[in-house]
Amino acid sequence: MAEINPNPYKDGDPLGPTGRITAIFHSLSDLKAALTDAKNAGFTGDQTAVFVGAEGAIQLDASGVIRNIEALKMFQNALCDEEELFNEFNEALTRGEAVVSIFVDNDELKKTTIVDLLKSHNARKINYWGKWQFVGLG
Repeated sequence: MAEINPNPYKDGDPLGPTGRITAIFHSLSDLKAALTDAKNAGFTGDQTAVFVGAEGAIQLDASGVIRNIEALKMFQNALCDEEELFNEFNEALTRGEAVVSIFVDNDELKKTTIVDLLKSHNARKINYWGKWQFVGLG
């Protein structure tokens, strides 16, 4: 089972979901089907996090306020283009949509597999988060 609204920063990078594919789902039924298919494809629950609602937005903490790293986030946003995507995550959660994050590390086969799977279930804003950048994949 996927973790619901976990602390996404507990095991490492305080600024982003390094080594993960992220996506936004408008439909919770599409998300549920995608999670079932991900599990069938070998992605375990501890590799998968789902963020929903106000609690999900708090856990993602796009501004860094909750983690008390606002200055660090402002510096990051001045150098990178992640702010817009994190704002889209917050807006999606506010509208009742969901954000999914699946750990693939740097495994190209896992990346391709999960991206194709997410696309087949109508996910949008699919991105891979590398160590220093994120890459739009759909």
